[in-house]
Amino acid sequence: MLRIRDYSGRQWTVLIILMLINFVNYVDRQIIFSLFPFHFARISVLDYAQLGMLATAFTVVLSLASLPLGMLADRTSRRLVISCGVIFWSAATFFSGLASSFRSLLLARGLVGVGEAAYTPAGTAVISATFPQEVRGAACREHLT
Repeated sequence: MLRIRDYSGRQWTVLIILMLINFVNYVDRQIIFSLFPFHFARISVLDYAQLGMLATAFTVVLSLASLPLGMLADRTSRRLVISCGVIFWSAATFFSGLASSFRSLLLARGLVGVGEAAYTPAGTAVISATFPQEVRGAACREHLT
């Protein structure tokens, strides 16, 4: 039975890369809340109800986009799907910082959800392809923490 200490160099590389992407994914997902006072000062019409709408829009778009992007990852290169997703959500996050109105911020956060939706199904499939079944749970725990 393969133990965590017995992972190959390739398995460790895959796991570390996926963990780092996952970390950035979660930071990016939550960054809007810590930056809300900054956006509130810049876009004076923002209020807490709109902040809730930003979170809801992100979550709904993420949920709806996960299935088709997961299907795409099953049919094409998972590495390409993850790479494009990271680039897409990074660009959308950048444009979130440039938003000058609630609508543009809402659109940018929705696009962040599309980019992040590419990662989870493809990342999970990469773990399944890289690790034997008996250690996938340990690899997933490492990946998700």
